Amino acid sequence: MIRPILILICAGALALGACGKVGTLDQPGPLYGAQARAKWQAQQKAAADAQASAKRKDEDEPEPLPADKIQDPYTVLGPARAHPIQGAPSGINGPAPQGVLPDPMTPPQ
Repeated sequence: MIRPILILICAGALALGACGKVGTLDQPGPLYGAQARAKWQAQQKAAADAQASAKRKDEDEPEPLPADKIQDPYTVLGPARAHPIQGAPSGINGPAPQGVLPDPMTPPQ
């Protein structure tokens, strides 16, 4: 007799626990006072405008970095001959970068 009642109570608690608003709760408007109601509406409008402008700002493209702030040589735009990457080989038959071991399959010259 106790088991079905306990199961019913637990199921009801889970069902009621799933209902509700997730996140921050909204403050309801004042019930009386025209001045208080106008102030509340102005606050709500300002908050909505701030949220909309923040959303628009997030959707905009990011500002490009100035050339003097670029740290990574791989982010420099332009041809490799104009902006060589440090440590990269100079060509197919060019000398290997410093510290690279010679290819053991290449015959000596």
